[in-house]
Amino acid sequence: MSPSAASRKPTVLITGCSDGSLGAALAIALSSTHRVFATARDPNKLITTQSAGVDILTLDVLSSTSITECVSSISHLTGGSLDMLVNNAGSTYFTALADIDTSKAKELFDLNVWAQLSVTQAFLPLLLASKRDGGAIIVNHTSTSSLVAPPFTAMYAASKAALAIMTDALRHELSPFGINVVDLKTSSTFSNLNGNQVVGAPAVPKGSLYWAARDWLNELYTGEPFMKGAMGTEEWGKRVAKQLQKRKPNAQVWEGGFPWLMWFVTWLPNGVAQKLLADAAGMPRVTAELKSYGVEKAVSEAYGTEVAKS
Repeated sequence: MSPSAASRKPTVLITGCSDGSLGAALAIALSSTHRVFATARDPNKLITTQSAGVDILTLDVLSSTSITECVSSISHLTGGSLDMLVNNAGSTYFTALADIDTSKAKELFDLNVWAQLSVTQAFLPLLLASKRDGGAIIVNHTSTSSLVAPPFTAMYAASKAALAIMTDALRHELSPFGINVVDLKTSSTFSNLNGNQVVGAPAVPKGSLYWAARDWLNELYTGEPFMKGAMGTEEWGKRVAKQLQKRKPNAQVWEGGFPWLMWFVTWLPNGVAQKLLADAAGMPRVTAELKSYGVEKAVSEAYGTEVAKS
């Protein structure tokens, strides 16, 4: 791309664009209409976007030094402005709350919540300098999980709910400055997210209350059971890109496999909604396996005989 051609296109920086990610799909989908800066902690994992002619930059969203260096690079490459920022980098953590490693949970919040804020704060001066018709755009990639949480997904859902609340507040706070803030709520979509959990390959730990149900839960923790009807990454990228190309994009963009279904669940009576969520996570199977194994036995093995008898 020639410098003159690049200068005519709106600029967008996307975090978390490693191969197989939704960030990579969005970067490629936007590349025909935008000058896209695709970023990741390891640029060697940006082969797909690089081959599509997208600009590649290194950005570790957990490193203040890396963020500062990336802001400097973007400022130099664009002449001091940025039209769109997509906070896409993130991870997940599926497990029972009783088995949560709180240090890993904090890592998840550092990435899914605090890093998003740090990146936004750092790039805000460039976004304020944008001359885009309709105003600059900040996109925070939350999830339909920010609204509802099946059992064993609560930590991921909580981090996305926190980001969604921050996104709503940011929209109001930046409205006097003409900046649009979008909550991108994605439902089931094929990507590398479930393979990049903060704990690596998740599994029910030995000594867990749920050890008797480990075969099912170990499968559930991979995220695969939630992939029924999932949307492909390429289609998702094209659909989201179309929404973000609007002069004034919607405050919320819903995409993925059957996103309306998750929205519908939020309007159901709580008892009905909770049953649907429990069934989606296989709670009837978990309960049946624990009863078959012996609930008191499971408690005894996890916490000791005295607790089981109390």
